[in-house]
Amino acid sequence: MKDGIYKVEFKTQIGSGAGVIVISGDSVKGGDSGMYYTGTIEEIEGNRINIKVHVQRHSHDSGITSTLGLENANLLLCGTESETTAIFSGKVAENQSVSFEAHLSILK
Repeated sequence: MKDGIYKVEFKTQIGSGAGVIVISGDSVKGGDSGMYYTGTIEEIEGNRINIKVHVQRHSHDSGITSTLGLENANLLLCGTESETTAIFSGKVAENQSVSFEAHLSILK
């Protein structure tokens, strides 16, 4: 994927949210108001990409809930990219009943 700062909008059957991520090489780092994300990218072929992301709570504000249903989780995502966007889907490793979708748009 192209290095840069991305807006990420995501949803599960539990809820939805948005945050920012920074992609640099094969590294993914970012967060939102309640969670932070770290991970790695593996480009498979052409525009197909796999990402492994660890998500962990950083804020214990009771008004902020996790859209994953967990305070600490790992996501296994597959997706495709275009010049300025990417779309991913996958599962929460610790709870396979939770499906995850994310739409990334490059900001800079």
